[in-house]
Amino acid sequence: VSSNGVLTLTADLSSGRVLAGISLVYAKVDLRAHTPEGTGARLPVNLAVPIDHSGSMSNGKREQAKRAANSMVDALRVGDRLAIIAFDDNITTFPSTAVDEGSKLRMHQFIDHIYEQGSTNISGALEQAYAELRPWAREYKVSRAVLLSDGQPTAGITDPQQIAQLAQRSREQRISSSALGI
Repeated sequence: VSSNGVLTLTADLSSGRVLAGISLVYAKVDLRAHTPEGTGARLPVNLAVPIDHSGSMSNGKREQAKRAANSMVDALRVGDRLAIIAFDDNITTFPSTAVDEGSKLRMHQFIDHIYEQGSTNISGALEQAYAELRPWAREYKVSRAVLLSDGQPTAGITDPQQIAQLAQRSREQRISSSALGI
């Protein structure tokens, strides 16, 4: 917790014990920004969430990514926008849509029907995310692509420097990028 109570960070492990040697333990980290009294509500957001569903997302990683995406949908409010990009070596898009209760239901359905297959085209997914965000970037103070992936590009652009350049070019268009490693 920060000294002025503006941020709270909590973390939980999937197990109370970590065995010696190689073991698999998941961590859930929550960072919550508190709105100081009298400052009003948060600004509307323009989001795109590329979700990796390639073969490397097996062993529960795809399900973790879907849970994270569904949590993001639940946190959205009227006035926000969301596009969802499901990707392997192919890209399937739920186009940028204004959030309301009906659209949230359709967003959850899209996420729930993502199944594991194919290679990992992170660059193609980011390009599609930026294309979905771009028409609304001037209207929203916050436009962000939130990539959910294990970070192993095997299709499209695979060089990390070139992928970083994609993100930098989007930044010049008022679009920021985040990557959450699964």
